Amino acid sequence: MHTHDFDELFWVEAGRGWEWVPGGRRRLEPGLLVLVRAQDHHAFSGDDDGTAVEFVNVAFGRGVWRGLVRRHPVSQVTPYFLLA
Repeated sequence: MHTHDFDELFWVEAGRGWEWVPGGRRRLEPGLLVLVRAQDHHAFSGDDDGTAVEFVNVAFGRGVWRGLVRRHPVSQVTPYFLLA
């Protein structure tokens, strides 16, 4: 598992796989949108049957996310994301 010095947003485009987080793993399937905060520990792998997962990953400075939270309360934003 790893962390970052930036926040990231990833969208699963195709395939199936797993995001490994403390305490286990979460299923990754097309259409899933996930916010990973810089301090979150995570890793990725393809599916158990060898299927790959393809995703688009956008990294942005921590100040960007803090600015969004100031403008849009987390309670309004979190229904659209899985948080690590």
